[in-house]
Amino acid sequence: MGKELPVFKGYSVDRRLEEFRRVRYHDEGPDIEFVPFDSPQGQQLLSEMEAEIHVDEFDEWTCICGNTSLDEGFYPCDAEGNMVEPTIEDWTTNLYRCGRCFRKINQATHEIVA
Repeated sequence: MGKELPVFKGYSVDRRLEEFRRVRYHDEGPDIEFVPFDSPQGQQLLSEMEAEIHVDEFDEWTCICGNTSLDEGFYPCDAEGNMVEPTIEDWTTNLYRCGRCFRKINQATHEIVA
C-alpha cells in the first residue's frame, strides 16, 4: 500500500509531482482539479501551507513534509534546532524539531519558524 499524501485545504499535496490535487463530486460525476506548484494559485497555496503544521482534532501534528508523531516524530529543540531534553533548564524555547525535515515549529502557535 502506498503512503497517504498530506492534505491541505481539501487538496492532496504531491511533492513528487509538485502539484495539489482535489476531487469534487457532483451529480454529473467527479471533477478533478490539478494545481501545479509553480502556478500563481500553487504558489499561494504553498506559502499558506508552509506557514504552519496541520493539527487534527486529537491534537496530532502533521508537518508539511508528511511526518507525524507516529513516524519520525517531533522533538524539543533549542533556537538553533539542536535536540534538547524537555526540562526547564535545557528547553527554554518552546520549539520542536520535525524528525524528518528538521523544520522548527512553535509549540504554542504551530507556526513553522525555520
